[in-house]
Amino acid sequence: MPTSFSTSKTPVLQFVIPYALGIAFADALLPWNIPMGAWMALSAAFLLTAVIVRQPYYSSWLLLASIFFCGATTLSLAKDRQQLVFPDTPTEYEAVLVSQPRQQGKVIRFDMVVTSHKQPFITRAALLRDTIENRYLHLSLGDGIRVFSTFERPKNLVQGSNFDYARWMSSQDIVAQTFIYWSDWFKTSVDYTHISRLQKVRIKVMKFRQRLISLLSNGIEDEEAVTLISALSLGDRHNISKSTRERFSMAGASHILALSGLHLGIIYFLLSLFFVSQRHRFLRAAFILSFIWLFALLVGMSASITRAALTLSLYEAIRLFRRDTVPLNTLAFAALVLLVANPLSLWDIGFQMSFGALLGILLFFPSIYGWLPKNCRRFWVLNWLWGTIAVSLAAQIMVAPLVAYYFGRFSCYFMLTNIMVVPLTYCILTVVLLFFLFTPLPLLQHYCGLCLSHLAKWLDRSVAFVSELPGASIEEIRMNGWQLLIVYLMLAALVMLYIVIRRNYESYKLLRYIRRRKD
Repeated sequence: MPTSFSTSKTPVLQFVIPYALGIAFADALLPWNIPMGAWMALSAAFLLTAVIVRQPYYSSWLLLASIFFCGATTLSLAKDRQQLVFPDTPTEYEAVLVSQPRQQGKVIRFDMVVTSHKQPFITRAALLRDTIENRYLHLSLGDGIRVFSTFERPKNLVQGSNFDYARWMSSQDIVAQTFIYWSDWFKTSVDYTHISRLQKVRIKVMKFRQRLISLLSNGIEDEEAVTLISALSLGDRHNISKSTRERFSMAGASHILALSGLHLGIIYFLLSLFFVSQRHRFLRAAFILSFIWLFALLVGMSASITRAALTLSLYEAIRLFRRDTVPLNTLAFAALVLLVANPLSLWDIGFQMSFGALLGILLFFPSIYGWLPKNCRRFWVLNWLWGTIAVSLAAQIMVAPLVAYYFGRFSCYFMLTNIMVVPLTYCILTVVLLFFLFTPLPLLQHYCGLCLSHLAKWLDRSVAFVSELPGASIEEIRMNGWQLLIVYLMLAALVMLYIVIRRNYESYKLLRYIRRRKD
């Protein structure tokens, strides 16, 4: 099924694979505590040898080995930045909230940057609510607080799960967690000079997102619809109930709640409609890319969104200068950029699923779509329907093993789900954009709010319908890391076998054609 590709057309892929393997290798050797200088010396030594050696074959392998150890070096550097020593006793410190506080039972949870430490770091806090003064109600994003609490390293609480919570927290650059008693904190003015510029920009953008969510709340009466639309359009999933998450997961629609390339692709298409003419292509590229990266900041810069933004940026730049593009090379470049910026993102589930889904689409979609007879493609409904099925199936081939590994589940009706929810998601994002554009026109904004409320209900009912079908999902799937690796190795072997068979079949057809011409 997959399309064949030449490594000469995908040079970045040849770099990103050894780089990622070097990160994984260094992580496996962490108990031996190999210093970063050793990895750096090995990388430099292999690179120097590759320059000296005159034979291209050996020089190429030495260069790949240098990239391998370069990946190990970046991981060690990232780990060193997070190796902070915390006292066992409570300490007093100052911090700035970098996420909006969310109530969960008796506590409110938020992330904060500790600024009074000599090296600022991010910690996840659980603050016990006071029921008398209710001071926690006055806490919001960007506030400074003085706290007296104890820091501890994140730990895995669920036994027997393949999801490594501590490693995931590390990939998010969250190095500690703390519990704050209701009387051990108060608001204060905090020095922002120790916070990075990126954190300051993110705080401002997150505050702007809260204003947009408030606009949605004021324009839509149904609270459940506001929660769902906020997740779909602005990436705010904190208020989604567990039952809703479970329904979307069983139906195979979790990717709709987690903003990904689907959402950014829809936004890219909508923005492209403003520039139908190619006369102002530089203005078009500047406007679209600025909006895309602003949106990526607005929704939190998750791995999946950052990947999509990088991929679209490269595509737009190549299109701007009218050059040919190799999608697999663009995907590899986006992966390399993310891994260089944060090598720990290799263990981010969003990173793995986002790149896996797009890789599956690039490899398998053309062949699956080719199963539809050409005389049927002229019917746009049938063409769109089969295209949606082909994209869903191609992405699921690469993502399904990861879902089974991390969550022990396989959604049986994922294609039916995508046929229903993808058009609804497109409509919701379009109307949300109109809703914000019509802010100066209250009447039009009101009608957009009513439309959004109905669309959200249809989306929720569609997902509920699929999740309630008999055999909607296969549960309690147990896989370990070696089994997951074997599944992907078998998949790779089938891919290579298909490519060989297809090439031999094409050669056979060519020989038959030549013989017929001779006869």
